[in-house]
Amino acid sequence: MTCQSTVGAIQSQIRRGEFVAAYANALMLLNSHPADYAVGRLFLQTALYAERVESVGALLADLRDGIPAQMSALLNLQANLHCGDFDGAQRCLQQSGLTENSLIFHDCAYRIAFRQHKLESALTHLDAMERFGARPLEHFLAKFEILKLQGRYPAITDTIQQLLPLLAAESVSARWQLKLWQAGIAHSELRFQDSVMLAQDLIGEYLASPMAQQTVDAPPAKPWTRQRQHQVMADLERLILQHKLPVFLAAGSLLALVREGDFFASDKDIDLGVVEAGAEGVAQTLVASGYFDDISPPGYFIGYKQMRHRRTDFIVDIAQYQAAGEKLMACWRHPSGQVLREAVYPHFGLRDWDHPVLRCRIPVPDDLEAYLGSMYGNWRTPDPQFDTVIAACNLTGLTDFLLSLTQIRISHALLGNARNTAKALSGYLQKRGVHSELLECIDALP
Repeated sequence: MTCQSTVGAIQSQIRRGEFVAAYANALMLLNSHPADYAVGRLFLQTALYAERVESVGALLADLRDGIPAQMSALLNLQANLHCGDFDGAQRCLQQSGLTENSLIFHDCAYRIAFRQHKLESALTHLDAMERFGARPLEHFLAKFEILKLQGRYPAITDTIQQLLPLLAAESVSARWQLKLWQAGIAHSELRFQDSVMLAQDLIGEYLASPMAQQTVDAPPAKPWTRQRQHQVMADLERLILQHKLPVFLAAGSLLALVREGDFFASDKDIDLGVVEAGAEGVAQTLVASGYFDDISPPGYFIGYKQMRHRRTDFIVDIAQYQAAGEKLMACWRHPSGQVLREAVYPHFGLRDWDHPVLRCRIPVPDDLEAYLGSMYGNWRTPDPQFDTVIAACNLTGLTDFLLSLTQIRISHALLGNARNTAKALSGYLQKRGVHSELLECIDALP
């Protein structure tokens, strides 16, 4: 089998979720082609998907006689970033021999700065990359992510409006990605009528395209993440015990531990709740520890915070619960006072759960049956398409925020070939009394 055909076979294994086989085959391919940077990057990808990335440095050291020094430095840089070793990544960049006159230098420096949450520095390196004429769509999407974290929504909208007329007619995928961003920014600015209209236009374009009539492959498998989830929980446990934080494991993370005995294999976030005390104070403690960054954009929801674990790049969502008579209520509000999402729970206390798989102590609701039942109904039966934010059983209603978010997630699912997800979201809207020709067309997709 040629190198090219082996690469294709490994990529197919990744798509199917055969990560151990892909990792083993990529390692053997790298052994026989140690100077091929594309093979090295493929090996790094398989190591990430199979949760073996921490062993990359040692494996590259074993190949030091056959692998070019710069290639080894760049692969180690990326491995260190995945492991949250920013100092190690910076050392690898210095060892690579690259200078500021190099496009690759600024690409690496941007990635390091972004993971460190040094947003202005990351933007500076992205701007430097433009001097080399390197402005693919991925470049703009990276810039959008930073501008969104800074709350600079008009800058994103202006850039998209400048880019759309420049795209060639055949650049359908790029145009759709930009339109999806347009809808998302309108949503973030609370322009829900605009975001729904933009998302529906995008859905309509997709349904009218030849792609809608084709049978599509299932979306690629997601990387395994349990090792990193356990790392996040170990840091959270330490902070919860040290600072007596009034938080508990909540929502989908709690569901996974109760029903599966561990986190879902490919989740990239952990859900926490906090009763009565402010989510803001908990977020400040997590940031002060040095383990987390607060990535909630300026003017984000009251009653909800979003954190990022620095070492693993994992998201930790913190929702605030307040007493409401004999019930508890989790309400997301915009600083303007507008209710975005509201859910009601039976009143519960908290107890400590010494989890045998995680090997750590986790505060959880003392009545798991009542808590999970209020959110998921028949929570013991897995539903891989269930969307807790949008479809939880205990929501008090379909707000403009949730209607907009659902339309955007349908668009995202269709563009990612996740048609079963799009159909499930369409079905949720129809159960809530939202009917349209677009939703019927989604249901009829092959």
